[in-house]
Amino acid sequence: NPVDVILSTRHFFSQMMPGLNLFKFDTESVNQDIFHIYKRMMGDYFATKSLIPEKNLLEVRYENLTAGNMEEMSRIYKHFGFAGFKQASPLISAYAESKKGYVKNKYAIEQSLLDEILEHTDFTMKKWDYDVPENLEIK
Repeated sequence: NPVDVILSTRHFFSQMMPGLNLFKFDTESVNQDIFHIYKRMMGDYFATKSLIPEKNLLEVRYENLTAGNMEEMSRIYKHFGFAGFKQASPLISAYAESKKGYVKNKYAIEQSLLDEILEHTDFTMKKWDYDVPENLEIK
């Protein structure tokens, strides 16, 4: 979900940057950079995606991959023509089972920030048919 991507990236930089800088950085500038890079990266992806042969590209939704069933992994194996899915399934299932306790970050943000995020991610939200995440708390 593009909203999750932006919030996760902001969180990553807010956690990482203070320990790596010898000076105070401008949080708002970093946030604007995140929007700029996201828009450019996604724009470039959509503009050049047609150059990638279909057999070499498969778009996968994170929530489908982490849903806990093997359907998405099976689809990936089939699409790319990977052999050995039947043999790999128990290992993949065991790995997925080991991650069941993982809790994604939850975010509580102001409506104004959500509006700004949606302004910058509108084109991907529509293209991939995403809604605002249900677990997002608006203060």
